[in-house]
Amino acid sequence: MDELTVQGPEWPELRRELYALAASCEASVAFVLDTGNILWAAAGRGFGRRHELANVVYEAEVLPRVASLRRGARLDATRCVEGAHYCVRSFASTYVVAVCFDGPFAAAPTKLRVKRALPRIQELVLSLPPLGGPGHDAGAVKVRA
Repeated sequence: MDELTVQGPEWPELRRELYALAASCEASVAFVLDTGNILWAAAGRGFGRRHELANVVYEAEVLPRVASLRRGARLDATRCVEGAHYCVRSFASTYVVAVCFDGPFAAAPTKLRVKRALPRIQELVLSLPPLGGPGHDAGAVKVRA
């Protein structure tokens, strides 16, 4: 699992949104990862477990669906895998937002909170500079159009 370490004005706002989502769900941590197994941002009181939880979510939910997600399939699930309790939702054909809990949680209200938070999170993620610098964002530009 790679984690982005780049900084810029967009990143603190994304982390604030993820922290607010985690807090509103009473979750341990919320994060965004992509189909390439890159952790874009994470926030919450369980920040120290972000890599462990992101790996569980990636292996259980994203990896088996990489091709279909990249073709526009949607992922919207609540599960408990390897002791990780989470709610995940995909967006923009490449990204997944996940909200992870220390134990069982109320799925319906969590899914609703994720759904409500997703437009702003998606807007922020798609506004981030491309990983490879200028000219490396052709896919993101296509999604934005």
